[in-house]
Amino acid sequence: MRYFTNMEFDFECLGGRRCIRVFYEVELPAVELAQLRLTEGRSMEPLTIADILLKRVVPYDSFAVWMHYARRQRAI
Repeated sequence: MRYFTNMEFDFECLGGRRCIRVFYEVELPAVELAQLRLTEGRSMEPLTIADILLKRVVPYDSFAVWMHYARRQRAI
């Protein structure tokens, strides 16, 4: 795992609290990816970048994925 970024959200104005989401990059060979087993949640499936950015992921996670994608595109 490699650290990528973190985001801090302050929900105190809504009666909540602050929370920090930390994002890591993890590379898995296809054979290891195929061996992953779901132990929590309803389902697990690979998503395309379009799935993530357009509809299937909560906005702050989508933004982190977009930042990661944009960074990789600049490196090419």
